[in-house]
Amino acid sequence: MKKLIINTLLIVMITILTACNPLSGGSGIKTIEFIDSGDTPIETYEVAYGSKLEAPDAPTYLDYEFDGWYEDSRYTKPWNFDTHTVKKDTKLYAKWLTTITQTVSIQVGFNSSNEPVYEKQVTLSKVNVNPKVVVTFALEVVDIFQSVGFDKTGITFFGLPKSNLPASISAFESNKYPNTGTLFEPNYDTLDLMMPDLIILGGRSANLYTSLKQKYPNTDIIDVSNSTFSFGKLNEVMDTLKLVFPNISEELTNKQNLIDAKLSALQSKVNGQNALFLQVNGDQISVFGAGSRYGVIYNEFKFMPSDPGLQTLETHGNVVSFEYVSEVNPQIIFLMDRSAAIGSTGALDQIMNNALIKNTTAGKNSDIYVLDPISWYILPGGVESTLKMIEDIEQIFNK
Repeated sequence: MKKLIINTLLIVMITILTACNPLSGGSGIKTIEFIDSGDTPIETYEVAYGSKLEAPDAPTYLDYEFDGWYEDSRYTKPWNFDTHTVKKDTKLYAKWLTTITQTVSIQVGFNSSNEPVYEKQVTLSKVNVNPKVVVTFALEVVDIFQSVGFDKTGITFFGLPKSNLPASISAFESNKYPNTGTLFEPNYDTLDLMMPDLIILGGRSANLYTSLKQKYPNTDIIDVSNSTFSFGKLNEVMDTLKLVFPNISEELTNKQNLIDAKLSALQSKVNGQNALFLQVNGDQISVFGAGSRYGVIYNEFKFMPSDPGLQTLETHGNVVSFEYVSEVNPQIIFLMDRSAAIGSTGALDQIMNNALIKNTTAGKNSDIYVLDPISWYILPGGVESTLKMIEDIEQIFNK
């Protein structure tokens, strides 16, 4: 017992002496590093413990807006040069902002059935450059990142919805990428743990903008919806991603140029042919006209509509009969099997072999073309999916 008491007293005395020693703990020379972009210091020097720092001249980085120095690369701890003192080796990171123009869905109230009402609004948003923790509910963005090399984005923690993840982006099934819910509904527990710097929304998640902004006020939210797919919108989205992720700007520009060139070459081959876009959903077929979510067939691929007066009233097209297709008698039929896209069973062969379909001009001339359902229905707006869409249309000229 006596030995234990003596040892305890020794420990207490050592602790007191150490606390009183001005050379222990809070002392010495500390290294300061100022980092303006990436992880390369632009200035490094040493200061004594307890010193205040002198703010360096504001740095410049491309055309971005400088927004101060931070103790962490996620920009959660701003450094105050007037009050903060150096207590350890310190890295200070320059925060950069860019301004983007985007269209978002704002909840503006409720209807008589107490359902939320949304309104599209064009906004100017300031967002962080080079975000580290990113979540996307737009799988086409996963396609884009993969196509340019995900490791080049600078993202260190990435989450996405994994239900029915297409094979083309199956690399993101890995456990190192958290599952953030579905394309329609977030897993808020996962988001709370990740605390993302940036959330990217797509067409199926656009209505989450208001609720997510309220729940995560310090998180940037970008809407890249391209539901009514257009090449113009694709270029807008890629231009936005170039602003937010400058490390992949050159690669994105190269992809844009490739897509533009392939589209232009394809357009030059289209010579007034009329076409009908049909979606297969189980044993039903539905039609999409100009101005619909598949209006790209007419607006940008430059085919003439087989039914010029058609107005598409429903998101999944207007359900039609085989008799309708026979009466319209298209020169070209494009078939997109939604059932296959969502992992269920369709009747594509049955529809293609229907006597009324086979008796159309398209059927007689073997001008019925099956489109890749993943690219057209799940991932419209990606890079590889867009190249696949162009390839699908090129079938016509490769017979």
